[in-house]
Amino acid sequence: MDNIIDHKNRSYVILPNDNKMLHVKFSSPYVFRHDKDMAFQLDEIVSRGIDTKRSDDGTTVFRAKKDSVGLYWFKNVFCRDDIDPLKVGNYSGHQLDEYLRSERGIDLEHELVLETADKIKYGMSPTDRNNAYLLGSATIDWIKDNIEYISVPNSLIDNVAFFINYLGNKASPYKILRNSFNLNDGLIRIIASNCTLKKGMSSKETAKDLMEQANQVSKIFQLFWLTEEITAGKTLEEKSGKCVGIARTYVALLRAMGIPSKTIGGYFGDNYGIFGGNHVWATLYIPEYGWKEVDPTLGEYKDFSFDFHAYSFYDKEEDNSHNFEFIGTDESNLLVNDVISLVKSEKRNRIAKARNGLNFIDRYFKTSKFRKTESLEAELMKDELEYLERFC
Repeated sequence: MDNIIDHKNRSYVILPNDNKMLHVKFSSPYVFRHDKDMAFQLDEIVSRGIDTKRSDDGTTVFRAKKDSVGLYWFKNVFCRDDIDPLKVGNYSGHQLDEYLRSERGIDLEHELVLETADKIKYGMSPTDRNNAYLLGSATIDWIKDNIEYISVPNSLIDNVAFFINYLGNKASPYKILRNSFNLNDGLIRIIASNCTLKKGMSSKETAKDLMEQANQVSKIFQLFWLTEEITAGKTLEEKSGKCVGIARTYVALLRAMGIPSKTIGGYFGDNYGIFGGNHVWATLYIPEYGWKEVDPTLGEYKDFSFDFHAYSFYDKEEDNSHNFEFIGTDESNLLVNDVISLVKSEKRNRIAKARNGLNFIDRYFKTSKFRKTESLEAELMKDELEYLERFC
């Protein structure tokens, strides 16, 4: 499966479960920023023409010159192993406290956030209510039962419902949409021709169903979300929301329970581009295990669909001046040959230095002048030499 997906002006990556080697090549200057909250870690193996600088806030900036190339270990930062609830510890310390605070859209002080968090937590047995893994699962279940996904804002649905009542028996998809939206008449006719009105529903239900159909024809209605304030509190008030609101609600509830958590924005869909689009999900911190991925909108917890959630990777250039590609296990892969030659040219001096250092310390050892500090240095050199010679 291809791990890298292009969508609009961004490239996204489906995270491998195991560490992989990533080959990067730039035919023109390029700057790549790696934020500390990104879903993967990049550890350099070798590079030529790529300058790497890490700032105090954890951001790493890679500045590539023209015709630069590099090889990196690409490491998934999430825990994808099976989690045993009995082995989950308690969160302590302050290293993750930033993921316990209020922020935009995650309004911990909202009455419904605090009330709902207590309802979920204290609805569990005393032995389970402090277990982050079990609380995360119970919160997913609560959202599935109480929060409805909607593709367009409630304000839009209410407006459409008003005109359904106003038009009465004269209501048709075209007349409803024509009265509800100030859009091009030709577009309205195309959308309406692909919609039908179902019988036996209330005006609110009819409006919701009509907008679901209309949204399938044209994504123009998604623009109305830009005028909405999407918060956890509002999502709980309306008992419905888009993926952004549902993910923020999940995170707010967990933070109110003292569980570090955060939202994640990326791409959801197949890697062939047949279906998919931008999506928001979440991750929570499980003591003794680390960060676990969850999708509150889809109700995915233990069965999170790794192959359909892709994480933001890099800006896509129209001129294809850079290339990111994972290296397979086939030794005939041209990238492997490229990497081997690069490693040999860049690491030869370090190998020679390591060998000389070992010989130097060995001579001291034989003359009984071997000190503890030199013993440590020898062990480090042996490790480095073994590592380097694997590639050469």
